[in-house]
Amino acid sequence: MFKNTPMKKLLTITLVYTFLIFGSLGNINAQTNSSARDWNELILEGIRNDFARPTIHARNLFHHSIICYDAWAAYDSSKEKYFLGDTLNGYICEFTGVDFPADINADIDEARNTTIAYASYRFIQNRYSTSPDYAQTFNLINNYMLLHGYDISITSTQYETGGPAELGNYLAEQIQLYGYTDGSNELGGHVNTYYTGANPPIVMEQSGNPDIIDPNRWQAITLTSSIDQSGNPVLSTPEHLSPEWGDVTPFSLDASNYQELIRDGQTYKVYADTNAPAYLNLTDSSEWDSFYKWNHALVPIWQSHLDPADGVMWDISPASIGNNTWYPTDSSQYPAFYNLTDGGDPGIGHALNPITGLPYTPQIVPRGDYARVLAEFWADGLDSETPPGHWFEIYHYVTDQPTFERKWKGLGVDLDTLEYDVKAHLTLSGAMHDAAICSWSLKGYYDYIRPVSAIRYMADRGQSTDTLLASYDPNGIPLLAGYIELVQIGDPLAGASNENVGKIKLFTWKGPEYITDPLTDIAGVDWILAENWWPYQRPTFVTPPFAGFVSGHSTFSRAGAQIMEFMTGSEYFPGGLGEFEANQNDYLLFENGPSVPITLQWATYRDASDQCSLSRLWGGIHPPIDDIPGRMIGEQVGITAFNLADSIFASENSALISIIVSDSVITIADIGSQLTMDFEFNLPMDTSIVATIDLLPAPFLSVIAVNQIQWIDSLNLSVIFDVLISSIETTDTRVQLDNLFSGNGTPLNQYTCTGFFIVDTKMPSVSFSSPTELLLSDSLVGTALYEIDIQFDEQMDTNFKPSIDHESTQQLTNTVQYDFLSSEFIDSVTFHAYFQILDEGIEVDSVNLRIQNAKDFLGNFQEVFIDSNFIAIDTKNPTVTDLFANDYTLDQLNDPFNVVAFFDEEMFEDLNVGLSFNPTISLPAILNYTDSGWVNSMIYSFDYELIASPSQSTLYDVTINSGVDLAGNLVVPFNVQDFVLIDQVVGINELKDSKFQLYPTILRSGEIVFIQNKESIGETTLEFELISPIGQVVQKIVFQGNGSKFTSAPIIQPVGMYYLKKGYTTHKLIIVE
Repeated sequence: MFKNTPMKKLLTITLVYTFLIFGSLGNINAQTNSSARDWNELILEGIRNDFARPTIHARNLFHHSIICYDAWAAYDSSKEKYFLGDTLNGYICEFTGVDFPADINADIDEARNTTIAYASYRFIQNRYSTSPDYAQTFNLINNYMLLHGYDISITSTQYETGGPAELGNYLAEQIQLYGYTDGSNELGGHVNTYYTGANPPIVMEQSGNPDIIDPNRWQAITLTSSIDQSGNPVLSTPEHLSPEWGDVTPFSLDASNYQELIRDGQTYKVYADTNAPAYLNLTDSSEWDSFYKWNHALVPIWQSHLDPADGVMWDISPASIGNNTWYPTDSSQYPAFYNLTDGGDPGIGHALNPITGLPYTPQIVPRGDYARVLAEFWADGLDSETPPGHWFEIYHYVTDQPTFERKWKGLGVDLDTLEYDVKAHLTLSGAMHDAAICSWSLKGYYDYIRPVSAIRYMADRGQSTDTLLASYDPNGIPLLAGYIELVQIGDPLAGASNENVGKIKLFTWKGPEYITDPLTDIAGVDWILAENWWPYQRPTFVTPPFAGFVSGHSTFSRAGAQIMEFMTGSEYFPGGLGEFEANQNDYLLFENGPSVPITLQWATYRDASDQCSLSRLWGGIHPPIDDIPGRMIGEQVGITAFNLADSIFASENSALISIIVSDSVITIADIGSQLTMDFEFNLPMDTSIVATIDLLPAPFLSVIAVNQIQWIDSLNLSVIFDVLISSIETTDTRVQLDNLFSGNGTPLNQYTCTGFFIVDTKMPSVSFSSPTELLLSDSLVGTALYEIDIQFDEQMDTNFKPSIDHESTQQLTNTVQYDFLSSEFIDSVTFHAYFQILDEGIEVDSVNLRIQNAKDFLGNFQEVFIDSNFIAIDTKNPTVTDLFANDYTLDQLNDPFNVVAFFDEEMFEDLNVGLSFNPTISLPAILNYTDSGWVNSMIYSFDYELIASPSQSTLYDVTINSGVDLAGNLVVPFNVQDFVLIDQVVGINELKDSKFQLYPTILRSGEIVFIQNKESIGETTLEFELISPIGQVVQKIVFQGNGSKFTSAPIIQPVGMYYLKKGYTTHKLIIVE
């Protein structure tokens, strides 16, 4: 695609052309270039030999295309001219028509070629005579004229009495005179007449940006040695290029497209003013909430991707890259579109090549190589044709394919090479010219800052994330761990005397100072001081000499892609694939690389445009806010320019010239309805013959069926289709129209209309749902810690949130509250839902999740999704059901005091239960705490011993005030008043010689008790009698010993009080329900 020079490696393109609507191919021989193509190539070479001035080159391409088109149209009175015999911006180009001798008229093609040659030759002389490498351009055009036998000494413009050469000279003269009136200040050398900047230059060889005044305005760059994009030495501090370009007369734009705005006392004509850049509020103390900071901080973060050795591998084939289904419309959507840390956009790729029907072959390469090649490929750097010319090269490669059919809009008959080229050149150049006017009118008025100035400015101020950290400043750069940090003591960047401690450091491309030999060196990625950050550019260039907002590359490329789609009748590159190769270690200009062969690939023209836009972020030239508005403006410019150009061109061949469908997207909502497909012909057709319609491939037959084929009149055919019940998702849709005859009986070729319908009658579905918590308990009450990630199986309408419900056979009350406003799509297929949890005191073991009412991006409602047993809920606090003691009156020293608490559910046994007394008992002054623990998961036992008497007999309340259930819910405090009486000790403990301590003393029937002996007794079993309150032995209980601990057999008795007796030793037991 590019000139093969030592400074710019040649990229090759492999394109296999397909077409949207085609007739019988036949045998088509390779065609030579038209004269318009030859001279366009010479203009592009003139651009490469000139200064890098994209606005001026877009204007020159446009003006040259005007004279080539009119040179062609002048020899056919039925063709509408654009300039000859018309008035542009008040300039009248007189034209009386051509009336040449018969021998000249006999060869109109030669006459046209001659006129184009002389017009182009004089035009290049006029427009490029001041180029730094004009001598090279001059030799090329002279040699071309000599090779084709054109006498350059013919300078007359008297076409009325002369011939094709004189008409060419006249066209060149008239377009030059018109150019003096079009607002570009050509007579003054295109210099600025009223623009004033706000900031002194940034000196790149110095650290930081200390002299900037307004961090929202553009800043010129001062370099020791400065070379422009085309490789020409320029002033060390270049001036702003074309900030007044809104004054230039456009091709298709009119007064409705601009407004006059005043800045610095000057009036600017501003086109497409629908967005404003991201401004830094100098009183702003936020961090990532500042859109300005997010935009500019993203740029060095993306430059951390420029290391092929970082191990990150990407599939860069159309299977994974491209096919963006949405673009941000407000600042809140930008973070979802641009992946801040990993790079790239939400493009989903293309499942199949719609032309071949086969999947695209993956191409797995280092992300660092891909990003570097992409940045270089679209940079239009040394010896390039600049962005406007780049799209002419793309056009040339597309039309160079041997199977390419020059059907305007993909319809009708083949045009000859010259006719197709002059029409295409005028259309494409008109769009490039208007794109330049729109974008540079915005650049001039908003005068917006470039990333290099913004990043160094914010870094000089410090960090704006944490007021407690060093170097805080509300207008500093936001910190992001791993990418933007503070230099600490001991950091390799701290400096010998720690002079850099507290400064900002970036993990990013290290910059040109790390490259000594571009043929062998790679700068790589590492931590650098932010005050020394450079864009990924040559050290003699840094950034273009004009303001950032909006991106010219984004505007030019989207306009160019739009024009290519319209002209060819297909959104796809020929064959569904465009390829540009960069050889291993033989492509990059200012460092070595790529480390592996890289083939840039695009399925569609829009994919190429989108990747061009992203390249400017990786290149450090633009933040996202410059990009998206440029894309949107470019799209509208492309539409407007094509509509005007198409209205100029007329066709006299019997052909299909227009196809309109009532609904190009068939969704579930269309099932059961009808849609129409209307075909318009340029000449009357034979309406007595019924046309035929066939639908391909087979799956498309299940989507729609022909209901009626009807001629509305001799120029218009209407086909009505019924939309059938189906569940299909496809873009492979073809409608074949045949059996057509013109009014004079001439048969027309079969037309195959590809891609006029997109079918999506398949309901989107949820692939999976994942909660942050499987059990909702009191710990989540009042928080937003319960979240759900929901993944859909296709691109969704991110403006339409799903309904999410938690359901159960049990009553859930209002425990789970869906935070609809905060919940959002984090990308086109992933929804993040937030919930608030209320404490309704419920316990539900199985809760189902229901997700419904989300829509895919075509409007189909999702299939209802139910995830059973999704979570459990337990916000019920456990309670104490009973509290028993072995004795409720303590009146003997060494009395054991055992308290047993029964809970209504299983408790968490790793945490102890708290028991408190009121009045407070001094431990161990009166009661000595001996032990406590879980008997089982629902019974907790406390053991005390009376070791002293209080000053007076006292009744004590007891309270259970701690303990949690298995869900972590805290126990409801349980209080018993007058639970135990501790009397003044007056007697002697009758059991003071007892060898045994028994627990628990309160239990349920069927449970066991334990005996702990106080001294070794040398026995392995103990036998006790269980005696009822009336003295009857109701059960003999055998305890089996294990060391000093004995365990009873189950005690099975009715509820009541019992005594456990062995000899003279007696203990009281209580059996409860």
